[in-house]
Amino acid sequence: MEVTPWLTVDAVKFIEDNFDPTDTVFEWGSGGSTLWFAERVKHVTSVEHDIDWYMKLVSDIPSNMRLIYAPPDGEYQEGHEGTKGKTFKTYASVIDPVGPFDWVMIDGRARVACARHAINKFRRFLVLDDAHRDRYEEIIDMMEKHECEIFPGPFAYGKGEGETRIWRYTPQR
Repeated sequence: MEVTPWLTVDAVKFIEDNFDPTDTVFEWGSGGSTLWFAERVKHVTSVEHDIDWYMKLVSDIPSNMRLIYAPPDGEYQEGHEGTKGKTFKTYASVIDPVGPFDWVMIDGRARVACARHAINKFRRFLVLDDAHRDRYEEIIDMMEKHECEIFPGPFAYGKGEGETRIWRYTPQR
């Protein structure tokens, strides 16, 4: 089965041009990009909040992939339909005791909270999907010290358009 990240076409091309087979990836929100990365890099760690989706994926993951189930709980209110009133403290903080990673991908729930935890955990690139949404302005602000590539346009999976932003790690002096 052909899998593709649910990012913009140009962002996928950028990633293809910049990943290395020895890279490690941490990702919030499991799916097509998880499997796509697993085919290309040394190791992928992915966090999923939905038990049904987790069970579907976990039964057939490649050996270079770790899938973590982190159900809603504690702080970090999320307002997405289907998760209203649920919180994602454990989900957002899964990255804290691990890493750093070459790539960090924020494409799941509680993205602002995830970005707060990720800001010191990426060595090469941090990817934010759906960056055009107003509620992610805080992420854009917190990443201002890092070089940013902006990729507006159609999604690689063919449904609609959006914006993916990719920040290149810039050492701070």
